[in-house]
Formats: sequence, C-alpha cells, structure tokens
Amino acid sequence: MHNPMRVIADDTGGCEVLFTLRRQPDMSDERFQRDADMVAGDLAALKRVMERA
Repeated sequence: MHNPMRVIADDTGGCEVLFTLRRQPDMSDERFQRDADMVAGDLAALKRVMERA
C-alpha cells in the first residue's frame, strides 16, 4: 500500500503536511473509515508534537 506524504516548508519557517489516504478497491466503507480515523489521530499527534518544538 502506498499513501504519499509530503512536508512543504513555507516562508514563515513553518510547514504544511500533505497526506493522501488511498482506498483499496476491495476495502469496505467501515474499514476505510477506520483507516481515515487512525490517520486523523496520527496527524493530530504530529501537530501537537510540532507545535511544542
């Protein structure tokens, strides 16, 4: 499975994180939602860590 992620620096010394969650062809709605929820949690944790830095 390949889910691209990019971090792009901005002019203020900050950055933007772009993450693409790709749905597999045989994935149920429930499974995709669980994956999306996990990604959202991981990105929220990343935001908290980066805001402390």
